Amino acid sequence: MSSPCKLREHTLDVYQWMLFILQLYNRHLFHAVDCVENFMAASRMGIVKALFCVVVGSFRLHLGSATFVGSLDVVNRHTSIVINHPNSHCGHRRHRRQVSQSEDDEEGLLGPFLPISSRFESRKVGNSGEEEENYDSLAYRYYEHAGWKLAYRYKPASPGYESLPPLVCVHPVGIGLSGWFWDKLVEQPSPAIYVPDLIGCGASERWEPDVKGLAFPLGWAQGVETLVNEIVLEKRQKLFASPRSCVVVVQGGLAPVGVLLAARNPQSVSHLVLTSPPTWRDMTTPIPTAELDRNMNFLTNPVIGPIAFGILESRCAIEFFSNAFLFEHKCDALWLEQCTKDLSKGVRPPVTAFNAGLCNHRAFEEELTALPQPALVLSGMADKRYKDRRDYFGNMKACTLQLLPGQNVLPWESPKEVIDAILAHME
Repeated sequence: MSSPCKLREHTLDVYQWMLFILQLYNRHLFHAVDCVENFMAASRMGIVKALFCVVVGSFRLHLGSATFVGSLDVVNRHTSIVINHPNSHCGHRRHRRQVSQSEDDEEGLLGPFLPISSRFESRKVGNSGEEEENYDSLAYRYYEHAGWKLAYRYKPASPGYESLPPLVCVHPVGIGLSGWFWDKLVEQPSPAIYVPDLIGCGASERWEPDVKGLAFPLGWAQGVETLVNEIVLEKRQKLFASPRSCVVVVQGGLAPVGVLLAARNPQSVSHLVLTSPPTWRDMTTPIPTAELDRNMNFLTNPVIGPIAFGILESRCAIEFFSNAFLFEHKCDALWLEQCTKDLSKGVRPPVTAFNAGLCNHRAFEEELTALPQPALVLSGMADKRYKDRRDYFGNMKACTLQLLPGQNVLPWESPKEVIDAILAHME
């Protein structure tokens, strides 16, 4: 018969697996925290009850955060985590992660940015063969960025909204997610909307870590910047002499991408909107390297990784976790249909990198406190974590906090209210 110490040891192993599996499911939508009391109680209850207690007690809604956080040293703001070719020294992990100097340089900040919008067909865009636009079908269009072929969609401004700056909506990263996340928002009367599919996501070129490296979160931000520089603001300039700017709207855990876009492009990004972002503490406290290594080792384990993805990519699992963590009310059939539309192995690398916490490998306090643009932070009324976002208001130069109906996926739950809040913020 196992001793209490052995039981605790085995329960901890099971706890860690369960914790990682749940973390894997759309990290941009919730966050795991330690629950020592539940773990220690394992020796006094059955394993099944212990696991139930751990799973239920250890998780709270945390749209967009990254693993455990504590008092950690801030990584230099000019560094970024890069995942690239083989030669890993971390167990089963084939991807090598290293901290490298970013291309971001104080005197040469890239100009404008951002991107995209909602329903589709293939279409070329760019100097090498721009086709006539068909506004009746929100087709996928493509552009080149640093050797990547990236996709975006565009919805023209609704009547009466033509003079307002366009919105660039950055989708969350997670199982089954891409630019379609903004489809309900795109249906609302609004200024022009650009919705990009980030590198490795949706209709954009797949990311193969063994072939090509990618910095996080800088690589995603730069991909959007190219779209903004070459397409969004160029089109804006043709239609209106000014303002030659756009509004960046970012969902959940991709907040670091939005913050970088705003910080790097103060002239071309007029406003920043964060919907259900991580708490201020999570945005300003980096994840330690040891934690990142542990996460990547687990998620890229050749045995456990595919099993975990296989379980969480099932329609049943997506529905369960969506109802449990994302929606105030039950998720709808369209959400499930979109989430399960593309679950091929080729779209897993971005999810793996994001869930490992690479977007939060450093703090973003310096950028957040220095942003000159007005910022709007939207939280769901059913999201108990809205109180933890009050520090955005207290620490940023110009920040507005607002509660809207819903929980953690407001652009899907309350698209009209989100658009109304953005329009009011732009006034």
